[in-house]
Amino acid sequence: MPTLSQTKMTEIEKNTILKLISGGRTAEALDEILSMNISWKNKIIVSQIKASFKNLQMDKLKGVLSFEQETTERNRINDRLLRFLDGDDPDSLGFETRPSGRNWWKYVVGLGVIIGILGGMAEFTGCNLKGLFGRSAGEADTFTVTVFVHGKNGRDVRILKNQGQVMLGLRTNEMPCSINEKGEATFKEIPMGFKGQKVPIRIDHPQPYRATHPDSLYLLEPNAAIYLEVALEGTNRIFGEVMDFETEKPLDSVRVSVENVATYTDQFGWFELDIPENKQRKFQRVDFYKKGYKKEKSDSIAVHIQQEIQFSLHKEKSYLK
Repeated sequence: MPTLSQTKMTEIEKNTILKLISGGRTAEALDEILSMNISWKNKIIVSQIKASFKNLQMDKLKGVLSFEQETTERNRINDRLLRFLDGDDPDSLGFETRPSGRNWWKYVVGLGVIIGILGGMAEFTGCNLKGLFGRSAGEADTFTVTVFVHGKNGRDVRILKNQGQVMLGLRTNEMPCSINEKGEATFKEIPMGFKGQKVPIRIDHPQPYRATHPDSLYLLEPNAAIYLEVALEGTNRIFGEVMDFETEKPLDSVRVSVENVATYTDQFGWFELDIPENKQRKFQRVDFYKKGYKKEKSDSIAVHIQQEIQFSLHKEKSYLK
């Protein structure tokens, strides 16, 4: 930048700064001004504006501002900077420019701010800028899609009636909808900008229910029916330790079985049993047996929570010393 005389900006310098602001590059504009040979009063004013902008950026990173709050604060900072550059403040830089040129640049910057706001609205709603303005009179703003949640054994097997939520992935946001008594989740207000788009869908449930095809994308069309197959994860394995009830010492060679699928404990009393898919259940009956001990069973082990099983066996009376 050339050296300024009497802290006045040239037309070229003014244009450079205003282009940066209108392009959403406020931080660069502030640094550009501070690199000039300007008075200490002006440096202090611009430094204060820069501090406000840094605080805005920090709040944005922390996630404490809504989109509307961030936009409002950014516009306020840009407006303060523009007024300062335009000579409204008696201590401001001012421009070596013709009065007619100043108003024109205000419109340019204002238009840039408006386009930025509309762009943010488009990102949130799924519309492009054309979609924001191009909808014909009477056309709906939203549309409805129903997701039918079912198990692996068919679309009619609604395994999550009145349980959990379906989460519709709309770009960076998720739209939730509770699953009703029919095992369905009906989304009634999907922004029209998402019509014809493919999106991810997942299940939100206290238990580990997951979509069986988590990487699939589903086409959104008005009044469409989407079938989502889900299954309870963590039902394919049980594990734990078996001990002697009296001595609390680990027992080896204990047969642990689920529907005749069996394994045996090792020298530390530890076992791990893989359950075939056709025998997997949310709750299982597990049988424990070792010669010289009473055969024991547990009728309702919650397999899906994947917690270690601790079990004790009692010796047969004839084996007691």
